[in-house]
Amino acid sequence: MRTAVLSLLIFTFFYTPSMAQEKKLPPNSSAPILVKTKRNGKKPSSTRTKIAWLSTKTLNERSDKIKLSAIIETLEELNANQISILRNGKKIGTKADVVSLKAVAAARKQFTYENEIELLDGMNKIEIVVEQSDGSLKKSYAKILQKKADTIKEITPNDNEGKPGIYWVSPAWNSEAIVMENRQIILKARIHSPIAIQLSDIYVLRQALQKIPPSTDAQLIKESEGQYTFTTRLDLKEEGINELAIKVQTRVIGEIHSESLMLQFVPYRPNLHLLSIGTETNLDYTMKDAKDFAECFATQSKAKGGQLFNRVSSEVLTGKAASAQAIKTKIEQLEAQYKTGIIREKDLILFYISSHGFLDEKRQLRIQGDDYIPAAPRATSISYERDIVEVFESIPCKKIILIDACYSGGSKSNNEDIDYQLQILNQALKGFTTIVSSKGDELSYEDGKWENGAFTEVILEGLLKKRANQNEDQYITVNELWQYLQLRVPNLVAQVKQRAQHPTLKQNDLGEMPIYYIR
Repeated sequence: MRTAVLSLLIFTFFYTPSMAQEKKLPPNSSAPILVKTKRNGKKPSSTRTKIAWLSTKTLNERSDKIKLSAIIETLEELNANQISILRNGKKIGTKADVVSLKAVAAARKQFTYENEIELLDGMNKIEIVVEQSDGSLKKSYAKILQKKADTIKEITPNDNEGKPGIYWVSPAWNSEAIVMENRQIILKARIHSPIAIQLSDIYVLRQALQKIPPSTDAQLIKESEGQYTFTTRLDLKEEGINELAIKVQTRVIGEIHSESLMLQFVPYRPNLHLLSIGTETNLDYTMKDAKDFAECFATQSKAKGGQLFNRVSSEVLTGKAASAQAIKTKIEQLEAQYKTGIIREKDLILFYISSHGFLDEKRQLRIQGDDYIPAAPRATSISYERDIVEVFESIPCKKIILIDACYSGGSKSNNEDIDYQLQILNQALKGFTTIVSSKGDELSYEDGKWENGAFTEVILEGLLKKRANQNEDQYITVNELWQYLQLRVPNLVAQVKQRAQHPTLKQNDLGEMPIYYIR
């Protein structure tokens, strides 16, 4: 028995010999488009291929060559032979040994593309073109690079600000893809219009197809005659490349538009750092509890189909591997991982230990290591306050601590003292959730029918069997798990053991945080 704590188509660009000699090229297109090719006369493709620049870098001191890279997203297969480069509207040859095409996200058929090209003196309008399966072409946004002597300068749309048009303020315009972690963003732009405009004239164009009206809290502020500031809120619906443009539709002068802005939406997913410990005791299932608990979260990483955590790092210590010193070392390593950037503030530490607990002569709660001996109690146990709480408080991320401990001493008063110490220690904690498996005057039970402790058995039921999922969505929150524990543990123990066991919530800063994804 035990008591426990839980916590290109070429945009039809007509090239003439004189055009390459001009110092100024036509402005960039507002958005990549699909048009019918003359070569085969087929209709424009419905396939949505998206191309977003990543970077352009010079390759040598003379700056006559650049290395370009881009992200290409498509719904079909893609090989390097389908991709070409336009310089000032004319296809240029490249060496096969400098072309690279790598798949980075199979589900969306996302690729990174790299190539090397030579620049001409003066203006260079560079576009990437993808030939799709139906013969139509898709082109990227055009980069305008000015080569002068040994320097290269990118000409941006804001270089022409002051003329009629829409200019990005936030996010600041960039010809290369901007990585966004948050789904909801604020768009802000300056609008230069020769006629008066109103909010209802404005919309956001997403993926060159979807028209999105201004949000309910959008603002259009007139700064001066013909000068406006527009602000709106937008949710990024798609992971990967989101192509956005702001447009104003007027009856008098037609359409005013911004340049396309490419946002690469990569939703931030925290990492889960799990440490599960089970010492060998006179109980039957402490080590199995620790292994089962860790296994429960093994499929929660993004790579294995989970949606909440990018990565799950799991450490399991059982039996002789769970000595007091080994446990302290693993906990301190978590602190070191935060200092070196492996653990970040949005991450979650999930700590579980199943063992015996006791109060020392200073009435401090300690938990036995697997090497515990009564003759050296401090050397062979860990302090809940100093070795767990104080170390975890120095790591400013979210923490859930679960300690399933059978308290030594056996008396009711001893259990109540331990319960009191936990209550005091947890009152000052921030970013913690702590759940105790039973009240201070109760024991915690295990049984061969479950092959686990009752507390751990109910956690596994709630998560693996989805029984804690109250609102029938795909996520189980801390609150949902707690409410299931609160109801199920007493019923289970009463039914099988004819005894009382009531989990207790000591601290819950993370109540509505989802911790488990259901497929």
